[in-house]
Amino acid sequence: MKVELKNIESFYRILHPRLVVLIGSGKFGKDANFMACSWNTPIAEDIPSCGIAIAKDSYTCELITKYKEFSINVL
Repeated sequence: MKVELKNIESFYRILHPRLVVLIGSGKFGKDANFMACSWNTPIAEDIPSCGIAIAKDSYTCELITKYKEFSINVL
């Protein structure tokens, strides 16, 4: 499939679709939340880790900051 970039706004189409994961945050029975996240990437294999992008003003970020934990769920 050939993609022609007529303008920079269409550049993101080359990178998508990506694997969408669900970011789980909060505590069960209290402030539970799930967020769909396509901005994720593997970082290392020797110590399994990956990176995600979450807006600082989002509810998900608020819960991660509050409870200091989250899960990455691959569907």
